[in-house]
Amino acid sequence: MHDIKEYLQSRAERLTRIRTDSEDLRRQGYAYSSVAEWFATHGEEMPAGAGTWTSDEVTTIKNLSERVRLRNGHCFANAQRTVFAAFASSRLELDEDLAYAEGYAWIAGHPAPFAHGWCVLNGKVWDPSLVEVTAKRVSYFGNTFPTKYLVERIFHGGKFGPLVNDWKKQWPLLKQRWESPAAPRIVAGQKPVLEPALT
Repeated sequence: MHDIKEYLQSRAERLTRIRTDSEDLRRQGYAYSSVAEWFATHGEEMPAGAGTWTSDEVTTIKNLSERVRLRNGHCFANAQRTVFAAFASSRLELDEDLAYAEGYAWIAGHPAPFAHGWCVLNGKVWDPSLVEVTAKRVSYFGNTFPTKYLVERIFHGGKFGPLVNDWKKQWPLLKQRWESPAAPRIVAGQKPVLEPALT
């Protein structure tokens, strides 16, 4: 199994030793010098669910997969849309049964991990975007985000995409030390009460 955290720590260290945009982020008062440093600090290894799903989980995956039109090369949007589909149509308890995650995935045989978004179903990785490679060995390292935070970012920000490497908005999650917002128990079909933006 690949050690993604070690890779990210090494990458974060290399970025701080050379002149890059990450150095500019520190000079601008950012708390993190890079996306790699953010994930090395806050990420964790996540177990893949392939081969371990219960019959109820298989039914959930099938039902949600039928509701979401997946697009190649859009892993963040695919996973976020899947959580939104669950939010709108099922009895899953979001953040407890199903959550959005992003970080890095590493497919066995590939030279390095890549930025990626996926879902976590009952504590196990469910990757709607890598269906064809789930039988292969894939390592996942990342962070889950409360659905309330995801809803707020998408609805107030306007687009699906990465939360941490959001370069279009100048990396809001790198600006200050991350304290994961409390993940309230949200039952799909209920609308969460949105509070001021979490940054």
